[in-house]
Amino acid sequence: MASEPPARLHLRNRRKALGLSLRGLAQKTGLSAAHLSDCENGRRMPSRGAVRKWAQALKTSVRLCTDLYAQQVGRDATRKWLEAE
Repeated sequence: MASEPPARLHLRNRRKALGLSLRGLAQKTGLSAAHLSDCENGRRMPSRGAVRKWAQALKTSVRLCTDLYAQQVGRDATRKWLEAE
């Protein structure tokens, strides 16, 4: 079994450490629980705005989340992602 990408693992572990369900995180971020679940499970790549909301709600660094996603998708994809918004 392949190891889980660091961004997804960090976000899920941080959410659980704070005692938040996906619904609880959805309430704090204004994002849907389905969207958050899709991102946590690798079915979707969150927007930069979503990552900012996520990081704030989880009391973690936006930079850390961005760096973790960069490791997951690669430098070129991350550059496009950062320039998209």
